[in-house]
Amino acid sequence: MNAVKSILLVLCTAPILPWPSHGQPAPQNSASAASPLIQAFVRKFGPGWTVRLAGDGTRIESIVGLGTPPYGEKPEAAARNFLRENAQLFGLQSDLADLRLLVQSSRGSSGHVEFQQTINQLPIENARVQINLSKDGRILHVVSTYTPSKAVREATLTKEQAIEA
Repeated sequence: MNAVKSILLVLCTAPILPWPSHGQPAPQNSASAASPLIQAFVRKFGPGWTVRLAGDGTRIESIVGLGTPPYGEKPEAAARNFLRENAQLFGLQSDLADLRLLVQSSRGSSGHVEFQQTINQLPIENARVQINLSKDGRILHVVSTYTPSKAVREATLTKEQAIEA
């Protein structure tokens, strides 16, 4: 029995290890980060969030925390309201016209919404925004692989050139 207590004590008092980088920057602790984007997010939603910037530092890539104020009870509407209000922080188009709903689910005390970025109604591979929220519409977690529109170029190949390539 003492061995179990010792193991539990070790687990409970173990130091928190650094974020595994895998070639990516570590998430920024919103309380100490100097980024204007992170500072703007913290001013708006308060401390207690882990915020990660995209590699180029121009937009927020992910957030996780205890929750924003409620944005509405319907998951898609709440997610869109949050994203529209914070489009500049996440590097999104302000009208969200290029985001198509892929998944919306609501179970018990939580919900999940996933959007696919599009250009000319065609999906952009691996360009998504995923949002987890509470039943009352508080945003708890956002992960974005959205590609800012200035980085997305329309194809200049003809159909025939594409087939030959």
